[in-house]
Amino acid sequence: MQSTNSSQSARVPGASADGSVHAPMGGPTRFTPYLSPLCNARDLGGLPTTAGTETVRTRLIRSASPCLLTAADVDLLVDGVGIRTRIDLRSPRETIISPGSWTHRTDVGSHGLPFTEVEPPSAVGDPAEHIASAYLTYLRRSVDSVVRGINIIARDDAAAVLIHCAGGKDRTGILVACLLDVLGVEHRAIVEDYARSANELARTRRELARLNLYQQRIGAIADRWGGASPEIMSAFLRQLGAEHGDSTALLMAHGLTSETVDALRSRYLTTAAR
Repeated sequence: MQSTNSSQSARVPGASADGSVHAPMGGPTRFTPYLSPLCNARDLGGLPTTAGTETVRTRLIRSASPCLLTAADVDLLVDGVGIRTRIDLRSPRETIISPGSWTHRTDVGSHGLPFTEVEPPSAVGDPAEHIASAYLTYLRRSVDSVVRGINIIARDDAAAVLIHCAGGKDRTGILVACLLDVLGVEHRAIVEDYARSANELARTRRELARLNLYQQRIGAIADRWGGASPEIMSAFLRQLGAEHGDSTALLMAHGLTSETVDALRSRYLTTAAR
């Protein structure tokens, strides 16, 4: 594939004439990966809120690491989908070893917001509860990264924001769950979005295993961090609520402001489609 640098030549299959990609009416769908190296990618648009609105389509995108994308693939994401901001939750070691092919796109703002490592979930007992508890520990230790990420998203005027870690399930799942919770998205929809990662886990792990950094760890990650069952995210939201009230309360205790929350809702919520 040859590199392209114009929105006219870098059209994404299924995109409209203006380059945007829209989920079908009636609810959000995971992106069918049109760029083969990009795994676990989906639009976070069309999710219903408790206020009767829904999230704007094709503005918030989550995925696994795009580090295996070619420069031409990156051009498709930037010019075809409209990504102008990238939030990378991987550790410094991960980003140094597998930085990806983004450096030629000076029109994309890349923000490294690493999560602090935590101990893997216990292998004894209810796996969903243990993984959810590990997620809550992850959130507490990395709350500054989550607040910074939401601040960036709230003030971003870009066409689209890409949020990713390595597999796009755990660290990305935590930040996305908090973001959607602050937006007022129904917990049922947050759970359903998280569970969509289950369809992509095998493919994502195969792709990551191509990198030396992950080759020896994929098996252990799969064993200890499990799948992407809805029970995991349900338990996480329940534990978060029991200990902190909700995502907004926890994040506001660590610097998130009401002005930022208002800006976030103004930018990323719209009247629900009928």
